[in-house]
Amino acid sequence: MAPRFRRAGWLIVPSSVRWHGDLATVPPPEPSRGLRANLAKIRKHGFSLVQASGPDDWAEFYETMVEPQARSRHGSRVWLPSPAFRRQIAQRGTLHLVVENGVRVAGACTISNGDLLWLPLLGVLEGDPHLLQRGASVAALALPLEWARRQNYRRFDLGRTGPFVNDGLQQYKRSWGFVPVPDPLTHVAAVWLGSDAARQAFQREPVLVEDGVGLPTYAGETA
Repeated sequence: MAPRFRRAGWLIVPSSVRWHGDLATVPPPEPSRGLRANLAKIRKHGFSLVQASGPDDWAEFYETMVEPQARSRHGSRVWLPSPAFRRQIAQRGTLHLVVENGVRVAGACTISNGDLLWLPLLGVLEGDPHLLQRGASVAALALPLEWARRQNYRRFDLGRTGPFVNDGLQQYKRSWGFVPVPDPLTHVAAVWLGSDAARQAFQREPVLVEDGVGLPTYAGETA
């Protein structure tokens, strides 16, 4: 139905979009000032990466990193992966643990699909804001990216965000060089812009829309 609505002049707004990056250019060769400072923390604090695979390692990752950080960040609105999803991730995935001075302080897991590597879960030990400030979560992304390049992967999937361009998480993923791509499994809404007030609302909150090819930004252009 979406193409029919689009031809009739409706906006097709996805509930979520995915973020893909070419490993040859992620992070970008000339990162922003903020990203450059974050990447420098990895070297400053001597973060390193190890891979683990045992059941106790996966339990440690989820129970001491993923869940505490998710609860700290999202509170009562937190989404937590189901036990079934966790089992599937452990069966198919690679677990990456960030180490500082012999202590596992953060982690991420990846799942491969051809030359594409997907990162579904990431966490910092006990959601510790001090570790976040020191760059542990940055290391949990940057170091698996380096590992993926050494393993000859070509693309990286950094998961989803909502469609609103001003969203902080979306801007963070953009800063690493990731770009939005349509998510084939997402719900979409058809939005009719029948008034200046509606267009002005999108001027305040631009949104990514599906045009049948990619995800251009709609920012309330006049009809």
